[in-house]
Amino acid sequence: MIIPRSGGVYWQCRYSGISSGSCNRKQIVPSATIPKPFNIPVVQHWEKVFSTRVFSEASIVRGMLEENNIPVQLLNKQDSSYPMFGDIQLFVPAAFSVTAKELINNTLLN
Repeated sequence: MIIPRSGGVYWQCRYSGISSGSCNRKQIVPSATIPKPFNIPVVQHWEKVFSTRVFSEASIVRGMLEENNIPVQLLNKQDSSYPMFGDIQLFVPAAFSVTAKELINNTLLN
């Protein structure tokens, strides 16, 4: 069991078979390594590079960006009952935004 503490310090139970509610203070020791779920790099800023009302168009553009090794997130803001309201947006990390916009513009213009 991993116990997050303030200041970015993680603690864990000395005995791995103990459930989350039964670890007392004598059994808690500092963790030597940060556990895998907390070892994920954090992207600070994502930028919107594409917006449409057609889901298939957003999926095609998303596939094109992924094919070019650009991380992309699709955010569907369409109403499920009324698809004419809202749109589908594609976001990429800020470091990839210029490249992504160029790829999208070149693809849509051709």
